[in-house]
This record gives sequence, structure tokens and C-alpha cells, in this order.
Amino acid sequence: KVLRVLGARQRLREEWAARPELRHKYLHAPNVLPTLVRGGEWMVTYPASCEATLSLQYLPTQVDEAGTGQAVFDEVERYVREAVAADGWLAGHPPEWEWPCDIVPAEVPDDHPVVTAALEAAAAVGRRGRISGLDSWHDAAVFTRVAATPTVSFGPGDLARAHTVDECVPVDDLVDHAAAVALVLLRWCGVA
Repeated sequence: KVLRVLGARQRLREEWAARPELRHKYLHAPNVLPTLVRGGEWMVTYPASCEATLSLQYLPTQVDEAGTGQAVFDEVERYVREAVAADGWLAGHPPEWEWPCDIVPAEVPDDHPVVTAALEAAAAVGRRGRISGLDSWHDAAVFTRVAATPTVSFGPGDLARAHTVDECVPVDDLVDHAAAVALVLLRWCGVA
């Protein structure tokens, strides 16, 4: 039965990808991704229950007036409930939902002074900075949303290698980045 639920999740994901209002210049469409599935007690029996953990990633434009993703949570629940309603067993035993953590996305305008400062500092140390989006959670979102302090992620190395088995940063990248961060701080504080 969990396959029906996960299939509905996949169809919702595809629908989100096709909706024009869910297009963003730097980020992918919203995503609801199964990250953990648990069920069963033995390989030759049908599981009596199953639990799936889903990672929900949504766009900054989907944050509601209260600063949460509750409308997105509600859409996921409604979509899955309607999609599995034709299954007699699931209609009588609908999926139960818990949303223990709302990872609220954030963004900073391209022309914000902190963005400009980071790009200029990268150029000053001979590096090419770029504006992009990050489809996973990171600390900058907390500072931007919760502390109302516009924050960018600005770091060395190749982001494609982050959190991988062979994650590493070339020493030259690290040294240049340290100089760029120092320059951002000096300029931001009016010292340089």
C-alpha cells in the first residue's frame, strides 16, 4: 500500500514541475522525496504497517503569511488522500501525517548589498563568484527567515562534491575564500 502513496507523491512532484507559477530562476520545482521507508518484520510476510519519511522542499514563494510551509503540507496531504481514495483499504486506513520540522526556504535579492559584497570580494581575490540557488537546507535560510538578516552561502570548492564520500576543498580555494570573507567583513564594516 505504501507504493500507492509513494506513487501519488511522484505524480504530485511531476505536477509541481509542470506548473508555471512554481518556476524559479535558480531553484528546481518543489520536491517531496522519500528518504526512509520502514515496514515488515520478516522477508516472507506482508508488513502489518509501513512508515515513510519524506523530505519536503518548497520554494520561497510558497511560504505563507505566517512564515511557514503549512499550505504546502496541506497540499501534499490532500493530493495523496484523493489519489488513494479509490483503494478500499487505504480509504478506510488513510495515511497519517506528521510534519515535525518545517525547513522554511529563503532567498536574498540578486541586487542586495550582501550579494554584491560577496561577488566583489571573490573578484578581488581572482575568483569568479556566481549567483545560484541551493535546493537543500542550509544555515543561511535560518538567518534570513528567523533573524531577518539577509544571508548568503559563500564558500570555496565545488558544491557538487559537498557531503559526498570524497568531499574535499583544494587548499588554494580555501585560502582565497578566507581572504574574500575577510574582505567582505572589512568592507561591510567600513574599514576597507
